[in-house]
Amino acid sequence: MSELNIYTKREIKRDGYTISKLRMDESGYFCDILEPTDRGLTQDMSEAEIKAKKVKGKTAIPTGRYEVIWAYSPRLHAKSYAKPYGGKFPCIIGIKGFSGVLIHPGATKADTEACLLPGMHTSPGRVMDSQKAYKDFMDFYFVPAMKRGDKCFINIE
Repeated sequence: MSELNIYTKREIKRDGYTISKLRMDESGYFCDILEPTDRGLTQDMSEAEIKAKKVKGKTAIPTGRYEVIWAYSPRLHAKSYAKPYGGKFPCIIGIKGFSGVLIHPGATKADTEACLLPGMHTSPGRVMDSQKAYKDFMDFYFVPAMKRGDKCFINIE
């Protein structure tokens, strides 16, 4: 069994949103990621510290390394982009003070409550071509790794 490692580096931090650059393993740039506001949370903080700084639905997850599993989403399973994958999404687990954090398509901060939205950052607070970026991520990286039985991790800086 091997590992799939996803790396994101937060580069644009604004009030209301965060833009990261995503790369796979040690390869180059793959796409951008839109998240809610980065409030300076880290994996090393206690859950109490995280909850004290977190604004529900408007806070990016803490920086750190987390496992990513393939999980069914009762809320998003019927979306057209979910159907090729049986309603399953990459789900980031083990995040103190957060649950149900997925990687899924979206365009603006209104489409995320902590989830990571792939796409191309073309204007403030939004990503474009998110469904294409998501499909490419799933088809070329995540689904093949899951089918091989690989462990998957995301490293957020």
